[in-house]
Parts: sequence; C-alpha cells; structure tokens
Amino acid sequence: MKTICTINMKGGVGKTTVSVGLAYELSKSFGKNVLLIDTDPQANATLLILQEEEFGKLDLARKTLADIFEKKRRGLMGEKDQLSLLDIIIENPWKITTGKMDLVPSSIRLFESKLLLTQMTFSEDFIKNKLATIATNHYDFCIIDSPPDFDKLVVSCLTASDYYIVPIRPDYMSQQGLVVLNNKLEDIKSHVNCESIGYIISLIPPTRSLYHKNVITELKNVYGSEAFLAEIKERQNYSIWPSTHKPLSNKEDRSPFVEIAAKIIERC
Repeated sequence: MKTICTINMKGGVGKTTVSVGLAYELSKSFGKNVLLIDTDPQANATLLILQEEEFGKLDLARKTLADIFEKKRRGLMGEKDQLSLLDIIIENPWKITTGKMDLVPSSIRLFESKLLLTQMTFSEDFIKNKLATIATNHYDFCIIDSPPDFDKLVVSCLTASDYYIVPIRPDYMSQQGLVVLNNKLEDIKSHVNCESIGYIISLIPPTRSLYHKNVITELKNVYGSEAFLAEIKERQNYSIWPSTHKPLSNKEDRSPFVEIAAKIIERC
C-alpha cells in the first residue's frame, strides 16, 4: 500500500478537491482499492462524500477520526476497548464497482481531540501506527487529506506517508506560502521519510490573465516542469460538488484527476 498525503498550510487551494478526486479516479478509472483518510477537523472531504444526516449519525455514535484520538472509549477501560481505524471505516460509500474507495471520516471534534498528540511520546508515529493495524493487502493506495496547518497532526500525516502532493493556487500569497512550507518540510526531513511526488496548480481562473500565466511559468521554472502533475481550471461544478455528495460525472470535470491518478500510479 502506498500512502500519499495532500498538504498545504493555506486553505482554499483545492486540497480536498484533489484528495477526493484522486482517490475516486484511482478506484473508478484504474480499479484500485483506496482508503481516503480525512484528518481535517473541518471534515470537508467527509461532508463531500456523505450526506449530512449520515455524517451526523456517525458523529453521534463516536465513530470518526476524532474518537481515535481519545485514549479509551467513553466510559470503558482497557486496551481492548480502544478504537482502531477498522472500527470507523465507511466501506465504499460511493458504491464503486471497478475498485473501492473507503473513507475514514473526520469531525469538528478533532479540533480538540488532536490536542492529545501534544501529550503523547512519539506523537509523529500516531497515524502510522494506526495504519499498521490494517492489512496492507486490503488497499493499493491510502490518500490522506491533511488540515491547512503544520502542527503535530500534519507531521503525523507526513510520517505515515510515502509521498506528499502540494496543491497550489497561481497567486502571490500561495507562492510565498509554498516557500514557507518547503522550509518546514526541510526542517523535518531528517526524521520523516516522505518524498514529494509533485505539485498541482489548482483553481486556475478559466480566463487566466497574463499575471496568472507568469506565476505558473515562474513556479515551473523554480520547481521544474516535471514536478507538476496537472493544472486544474476553476469550474462551477467544483464549487457545487460538495453539496451533491456524489462523484463528478462530467468527463471534462474528471479529466484532471484521471491525469493525476495515472501519473501517481506511474511514479509510485
């Protein structure tokens, strides 16, 4: 199983769109068995896939990633009563038949639950150890949608991963944020064995200006054209996608994610 983390310290760069789109196309278009883990307390990937009512029941039943961070089930004692990922995985919610895309859902309660990481020894290994409880032959890929931050939870996501992807918008602030992100990644590379598999230029305005073209050219000059997996134009269907709780159906909408999935398979 190859584990890939989508990461960016900034929000609104299309990270969740990339995570869900990639996971879906790996399964649908290439017949892979995929586990998608939503580690963002905003639960955007979870709410894109699940209906609000279904998500509400899971959260009430305490079967989300937030509850994995609790040392014990509520009111119970003993190692055997601790939750594992197997206890909370939603099996193939989109009913894909060529492969499967399972989901580990997140919750807004993760904002508080993840603070437990600060109290743990070797907290960077937390998610990696949880993934170790899943038989690797169950999945070909694990995609981790990380929160827009660089805290202990994000470091734990990177430690559990073989590779990371950085979605980035073609604007000045994203360029500067990428410099900061790469500096932080450089700081932890001595104890995190996770490599870049590429960048994705996302949410490009349909009628890109000369400014956007120049930013894209500069990014490719700095990081190398071969480092970029795809360019994703901003589309209306992407903005309304979360409200549908269904896979993208339009071929043009899906095509960037099919391209990304193909390159991921090739590079892994």
